[in-house]
Formats: sequence, structure tokens, C-alpha cells
Amino acid sequence: MASIGHRTGLFNAMRDLPASTTQDIARAANLNERYVREWLGAMVTAGVIGVDGTSTFYSLPREHAAMLTRAAGTDNFAAFAQIVAVLGNVEDDIVTCFREGGGVPYEKFTRFHAVLAEDDTVVSALGSHILPLVV
Repeated sequence: MASIGHRTGLFNAMRDLPASTTQDIARAANLNERYVREWLGAMVTAGVIGVDGTSTFYSLPREHAAMLTRAAGTDNFAAFAQIVAVLGNVEDDIVTCFREGGGVPYEKFTRFHAVLAEDDTVVSALGSHILPLVV
């Protein structure tokens, strides 16, 4: 759900909104209200999104926005959460390898480069942490 909130722009849209209805949030993110409502339900259950006592107005607390929006830069947990979906796509293949041997071809890791390109932590660590390990 964190990855979906990142990819659809829901976290970014909610960062700039006051406590809002599902319709207002869907409109701000230019998304289908039904899916936004379901996503909000999951994120409220996880304690990421707040909801008022009438279950009408949803909000993204500032302290959560600080690590779930694109403004967080390399501290954006939602961007990093995308790797779970990437690896989940090949989990069955990996389990088969455990049983039968073999490997998982690189092309099965769809979106791998797009996700890593968005995660600047690898690039920023190249000179200071990764390359010195090779030398």
C-alpha cells in the first residue's frame, strides 16, 4: 500500500490537503474515488493515515508525510517500498529455484531499474561506501 500511495501520488496529494473526504482526496490526486477509499481504509488500519471519529475526513500526519512524500528525498520510505513489489513478482520463481535449482533471469525483475533510479541512496553511497569495498 505504501508503494501504491507513492506511485499514484496519493501521499503527495494528501500532504497539501487539510483533513478531507475520499472524494476530495481522489479529486486532488486525479484518481478513482472507490480505489482511493479502499486504499485509505488499508492505510488507516496500518496507522499511517488518520481519520476523524465519523470516518469522514482523512489526513496524513506531518510526521508521516516527512517520510512518505517525494519531499523526503532519500528518506522516502514509500519509494523504497516499491522494491517489495518488484521482488514479489519473482518470489514464485525463486521458490522453484530452491526446490529445483537454476536461476531467475534478469528480465523477470520488471521495473527494477525504474525503482532503483528513484532510490538515490545507492547512487549517493557509491563513492563513500560501495566502491571502497571493491578496492
